[in-house]
Amino acid sequence: MKDLVPALDAMGDWRMLVMPDHATPLDLRTHTSQAVPYLLVDSTVDGPGGTYTETGIDGLVPIPGYHMMGHLLGTR
Repeated sequence: MKDLVPALDAMGDWRMLVMPDHATPLDLRTHTSQAVPYLLVDSTVDGPGGTYTETGIDGLVPIPGYHMMGHLLGTR
């Protein structure tokens, strides 16, 4: 895993989207329809980042799933 970012950098600019397929809050221990956390990394953008947890997205406006591909491809 430690070689992933250097290998991606060697190929040029890149983006990566990491997200689960559903929320599974620890207190409920089952799948729910709640919003899921995601992590979108763009090698050309420097920033403070965020918190990749279910509680880290509390209060944020969810992004519809069908918009995520546009964010990943940089068309949104």
